[in-house]
Amino acid sequence: MRRDHTMRDAFVSGVGMTPFGRYEDVSLKELSARAIRSAFDDAGVGFDDVQAVFFGNVAAGVMYGQHSIRGETVTHAMGAGALPVTNVENACASGANAFHLGWSAVAGGQYDTVLVVGAEKLYSQDKQKSFSAFLGGMDVDYLDLGDGAGVTRSPFIDRYAKVADLLLNERGLTREAFAQVASKAHSNGALNPYAQRRKALTPEEILAS
Repeated sequence: MRRDHTMRDAFVSGVGMTPFGRYEDVSLKELSARAIRSAFDDAGVGFDDVQAVFFGNVAAGVMYGQHSIRGETVTHAMGAGALPVTNVENACASGANAFHLGWSAVAGGQYDTVLVVGAEKLYSQDKQKSFSAFLGGMDVDYLDLGDGAGVTRSPFIDRYAKVADLLLNERGLTREAFAQVASKAHSNGALNPYAQRRKALTPEEILAS
């Protein structure tokens, strides 16, 4: 691979996001639009300044039947016109991959200004739909799901439980140590206006819950 080419500096000129939450009556399209408008306001730009869009999303196809043109549905609804859109799907790394592609396009000189979006809405009153959305994040040829995994609960819960059991019973980790990690996460959330759960909890409160 040649590495003698010159890359130019690329900068993030604005950011925007929505607070985390269920948003039962707000579509993924509208959530995306809110974040985009916020980023545009922060950067002082608009779609007229953008030359391409990189849109990261995983579950819209499973959750809402929106396959193939997820990013285009958002930009079209916002009146963006005929912008080139690259849709990126790579499990939990989808947003980060979209960002990397956007950076590469600017640093490599293909575009001067791009919009990068990472958007996801997994909440549904149909819990089976929500849980089944996670199955695509595992190799289906090697799935070994416990009873109910992907139907009545997230399949990842089984994995987390097995790891927790291993750490507790074979590696000597304590329940108090788990509680400290959870307490730290709750404390961080209490300080973050975008967090879904903003109540600080002590390790003692967590152990007593």
